[in-house]
Amino acid sequence: MRRALAILFLFAAAPALGFHAYPKGGPHDRATRRAADATEMDNSSLTALKQAVRRVDVEELAVDLRAAGNPGLMRGATSEILIHPRCDFEGSHHFQRGKTQTVDAVLRQGRGVLKKARIDALSALADGDRDRAVAALGLGLHVLQDFFAYSNVVFLDEHRQKLLLDWVLGKIELPDGHGVELVVYRPCNEEPPELPDDPAGSCAEDDRSALCASVSSRRSVAGARKDALGNKAFDRAVGFATDASIAWLQSIRREARDDWATVQ
Repeated sequence: MRRALAILFLFAAAPALGFHAYPKGGPHDRATRRAADATEMDNSSLTALKQAVRRVDVEELAVDLRAAGNPGLMRGATSEILIHPRCDFEGSHHFQRGKTQTVDAVLRQGRGVLKKARIDALSALADGDRDRAVAALGLGLHVLQDFFAYSNVVFLDEHRQKLLLDWVLGKIELPDGHGVELVVYRPCNEEPPELPDDPAGSCAEDDRSALCASVSSRRSVAGARKDALGNKAFDRAVGFATDASIAWLQSIRREARDDWATVQ
């Protein structure tokens, strides 16, 4: 009983989620499609937008192609081998922090990226430059969605969740006592190490590390709707990411007014 309680405590306390852009059709794609549909983007712009959201991972993460189409390799500790930061990885693009960074510093950097992406998107829409607008929107959506993927927001109480949703959307300043924890990423490594002999079983059943507790797209591609311990954290994280993406894109559309026709 004590062991079970300890496991639940660690799960509730740790930032345990992670979205990846691999393979296609994962949480990033789903949240992006819902947001694009809600703002009446045309199919061509939607396709380009999903590519722009994935591009952040494409450019900043090294991916072992053995993972492609093999959900069994895309889970647990093995993911750290298959998908890992390149040396130009920018933690603020994923709401992940380096070991020497504070949580508050990364939170403010991440929202700074969101603010600039919004400004760049509005400028590009005003100029009628669809490609530049989609690139800015894609970066912003990726950062926004990763806030819920690489933090413990889904485990906080409803009041703090509401405050943090308002904060990441730029409506309020960072609240005191926010309680946010962020995943710490490891130093870059351009070449992945050798896979373990048993990649599917490389995580112990009760391992609550950030990667082994993850309920990311590497599990969702196998059709899983829960994490290894049967928790619904995955559903909540995708729901938050989707709602935030819709709200963010809708607010940009309202501000852009007639300029939104650039992506319609």
